[in-house]
Amino acid sequence: MEKVKLTPQQAESLEYLKRNFRLKEIVILHVQKYGCDWVGKGEGINGLDVDTLIKALYIGYEIEEPFKVGDWVTWEYRSTKYTGKILEISDNDVLTDVKGSIYGANQRFLKNKIRKATPEEIAAEKERRKWAAIRRKVGEYKTNDIVYHEKYGYGVYVHGQMIEPFNQEKYSGWHDVKAKELKLICPVEQRFDLKGDDDESA
Repeated sequence: MEKVKLTPQQAESLEYLKRNFRLKEIVILHVQKYGCDWVGKGEGINGLDVDTLIKALYIGYEIEEPFKVGDWVTWEYRSTKYTGKILEISDNDVLTDVKGSIYGANQRFLKNKIRKATPEEIAAEKERRKWAAIRRKVGEYKTNDIVYHEKYGYGVYVHGQMIEPFNQEKYSGWHDVKAKELKLICPVEQRFDLKGDDDESA
């Protein structure tokens, strides 16, 4: 099993706690405090999830490089996870491009409560943002979207996970596909060929 990544602040606090408590005691106290706070020199692990703590104690950890502008980071609290890029860094927190629910403002997160995002988390967030830009959930296809399928090539999304390939000489009619096999090329809202004269601005 691989070692987990900790920030320098988390590692410093963990080493302090290891000098003053048995490993089992650290875990028990952290579970009891989860959602609350350690104080003093132990505060660096506040917000660290229990699984990561246990792995760090019993398997080992590596210290992450300090955060820098442009890094993708993840903040987790209970069942909520946000991933975004760092825009600014201060002594205790970072400003990210994660949009909050209030006025859509960029969100700040404490350094000791975030970690660098995994490649999978970064890819998932980039995909989410592409779909969010056209006000859709990931994989939400609409009738008349232009899509690409590895077998059928380019085509038009019909409905119910069916497409009509452009190459009708080779693939006539509609064909069942899986949404995860498709790539969105052009959403129906951006297809100029479907817009009539009445849609043109004067």
